[in-house]
Amino acid sequence: MKKFIFISLLLISCSSNISVNISEPIINKEYSYDDVSTMIEFEDIFNQIEEDYLIYFFSTTCGHCEALKQEIISFYSLNIITIYFVDCTNKDVYGNKKDLTGVFSLEEFYIFGTPFLINIISGVINNYYYGVSQIKEYISSKISINQIE
Repeated sequence: MKKFIFISLLLISCSSNISVNISEPIINKEYSYDDVSTMIEFEDIFNQIEEDYLIYFFSTTCGHCEALKQEIISFYSLNIITIYFVDCTNKDVYGNKKDLTGVFSLEEFYIFGTPFLINIISGVINNYYYGVSQIKEYISSKISINQIE
């Protein structure tokens, strides 16, 4: 019996060297927007209590949003940074492209389309990401940085 336990422990310690790719969120299940507890209205994007947070704008009729849904909700579930979700399916919140860095009010704000992700720090837009590739790149960088810290 002691030999069996020793061999089992030896095998377990050898198998612990398996590498895992931490650059992508781990998706353990099929996520839906019902799994998100931080849904807010568009009008409330600048009214959150956190100093540093993200707002993710999506539409349930957007194919790109659907392609990103599992990854963004998986990232949300890691609790690296607070992410609020805004459903823009039936909203007219779109505008012409310009630099949104520094915007701090709804009067100056619009989104370029969906999916769209903004980072607000101290009530001001610090950065924004438009489209699947930019948002995935941001998520990967945040996960990598968080793993180092």
